[in-house]
Amino acid sequence: MNVVFLKITTGEEVVAEEIKTDCDDFVVIRNSLMLIPQQDRETGKIVYGFVPWGPMAEGDKKIPLSAIIYVSEPTEDLKNSYASMFTGLVVPPKQLIT
Repeated sequence: MNVVFLKITTGEEVVAEEIKTDCDDFVVIRNSLMLIPQQDRETGKIVYGFVPWGPMAEGDKKIPLSAIIYVSEPTEDLKNSYASMFTGLVVPPKQLIT
């Protein structure tokens, strides 16, 4: 699974599985989620939640490269959160074993 983080010209931040780049004009993605910043009630820190991106569209989504500001590798935490939503696999946090 090739998970990517995209910043769209509309300001949306999307994490998705990249399928392919089509003729250098489009990026094709699936299982796309938009990141929503939220304030944690207990700590007051900013955390991110997920909502489906384009929930009414079926199948893969083709995004024109002209609509993308950048594509990057997501952080390890983001990849793990994303994977747990679509595979059911939960990665435990890294801890130093003593």
